[in-house]
Amino acid sequence: HDKEDGTRSIPILFGNGIAKIIALGALAGSAPMYLFFPQLILPLIIVDVLCVILIIGSNERRSDYYYTVGVDGMIILRAVLILLFAQNSIL
Repeated sequence: HDKEDGTRSIPILFGNGIAKIIALGALAGSAPMYLFFPQLILPLIIVDVLCVILIIGSNERRSDYYYTVGVDGMIILRAVLILLFAQNSIL
């Protein structure tokens, strides 16, 4: 939908394959966070695995809900899990 709307997104500029590589690289680049917050490794890994699944499954045929609920929802899920683990010391 971005192309029709005139949005200059990474997938439009470089293609879906490169966009996925960039997204997975950015996700891998966040891995050092595990070293600074060892008590949060489990929620971070849970969200990162879900993000990898969503990134790999993304394509131009997916509905806007896939990105709004799925991909954007990961931001909310990460925050909620971190708060739960940090506040309650789960596990």
